[in-house]
Amino acid sequence: MISAAEAAQRPLTTDDEIVERVGELVGAAIRRQVWLLLLDERDVQLPVLIPVDGLPPWPGDEGHVFARHVADAVYDTAVARVLVVWERPGRAALDDEDRAWAREIALGFARADLAVRGQLLSHDRGVRWLRPDEYV
Repeated sequence: MISAAEAAQRPLTTDDEIVERVGELVGAAIRRQVWLLLLDERDVQLPVLIPVDGLPPWPGDEGHVFARHVADAVYDTAVARVLVVWERPGRAALDDEDRAWAREIALGFARADLAVRGQLLSHDRGVRWLRPDEYV
């Protein structure tokens, strides 16, 4: 596992590096929750990993509200981009709930003017990258 000191020195420049880092930090799914990893303008992970649970199964307006709260919380900090990790037990294939949340979060963060570097899924067997064409 990477140390916080090493993570602070090594930018996440590729999608594969991000999948590897999320695999080290979050790993295979245990329960349903969302993780936020915060990146600076150089794509270096900041020493904060934020777990969020209690989101409803379907986003409704929650995706926009959630994104606005995150954007407000990181306003005027070193955060330039966010990685969103959806942890939920089950297969690596996306279901309708996964697609709905990923789509709403992407739209919500875009409206809140906070860039999403990527979205990932933590499932029973590990972590995988979500391509935008899977949920848009």
